[in-house]
Amino acid sequence: MPSFSPALIQTMRAALDEAMTKIPLEQATPGIKAALAEYILKTAATGQTSYGGLLSAASEQIQTLLSTMT
Repeated sequence: MPSFSPALIQTMRAALDEAMTKIPLEQATPGIKAALAEYILKTAATGQTSYGGLLSAASEQIQTLLSTMT
């Protein structure tokens, strides 16, 4: 697993928090949050490190996650 700077970790956390606001409250489970966090980590590991890029990548996965995890 790559090493991430504190600034990038903060960016990833902010993107995760924002992505979670796009999920209906009754479906915002710890499992969904963990899956989104994992996706954000994988995206950052490929070199996409901007807030917008991470948020977009996570947002694109929401419907897939909701259909498979709920």
